[in-house]
Amino acid sequence: MFRRSVVAAAATSLAAGALALVNAAPASAHFSAQLYGASPVAGKSVTVWLRAGHGCSGAATTAVTVKIPANVPSARPQNKPGWALDIAKDASGKVTMVTWSGGNVPDAAFEDFGLSVRLPEKVGETVAFDTVQRCGATEVAWVGADQEAEHPAPTLVTVASPVRATADFSVVKNAKGNVRVDADASAVHAGKLATLRVQESQAVVARVRLDKAGDVGWTATGATAAKVKRNDVVELVVGGQVLATDKA
Repeated sequence: MFRRSVVAAAATSLAAGALALVNAAPASAHFSAQLYGASPVAGKSVTVWLRAGHGCSGAATTAVTVKIPANVPSARPQNKPGWALDIAKDASGKVTMVTWSGGNVPDAAFEDFGLSVRLPEKVGETVAFDTVQRCGATEVAWVGADQEAEHPAPTLVTVASPVRATADFSVVKNAKGNVRVDADASAVHAGKLATLRVQESQAVVARVRLDKAGDVGWTATGATAAKVKRNDVVELVVGGQVLATDKA
C-alpha cells in the first residue's frame, strides 16, 4: 500500500525548491531525461523516461516524486509493476505531481520512470522535471534547469522539428563564458568530422573530430565560445545528419 508520508515529504521539498542533501550521490551520476530516439518537438506529445541511474551513496532507490513543470499542459504517468502510484492534481484536473513508491532499485542498477507529456508550444523552451529521489530515509533533490548545478533536474529543450537523437550530447556554457561539449555518437561514427552549429541561425561554431569510440570532449573559449549564446540550441551534425541537440 502506498505510504502517504512519502508524498507529503517530497511535495514539501519540491515546493521549497531544494532539500538538505544527506549522503547525496556523486555529481558525476545524475537523474536524466531519456527519449529513446524520439524528439522533444514543441507542441507535440512525447514519452519521457526519467532515469534513476544510481541510488544514494550505496542505498537502493525506494521512491521517486516528480513535479510536472508548469509549462507542460498535460501528463500521464507510467503504471509500473511492483510500485505504488500516487497522482496529485489541481482543481482543474491537471496532473501536478507524480510519486512512485514501494519498489527497490539497487544502487548498482538503473530504472526508468515514464511520463507521457504534451510539450509547450514555444521552440527552444526548457522543460525541467524537478525530482525527489528517496532511498529509505535519505532524500536527494534533483531541482532546476542549470546543468552545471550539483544535482540538476532531468531537462528537455523543445525543438522545431523531429530530430532523431542517436547520440548522447551535452552543451554547457559556464559563468566564465566558456563552452564545454561532450558527445557520444557511438563507434559507428568513429573518426568522422562532426559539426557543431547553432540551430536557429545555422551558424557553425566549430568542427571537431570524433575519436575511435565516436566520442568527443571539447572546450571552447574566447571568440569561439562567444558564438554560442546562453540558451542557444546547439546541433551535433555528422555527415549532414543531425544526431542530437542540446541547449547551452
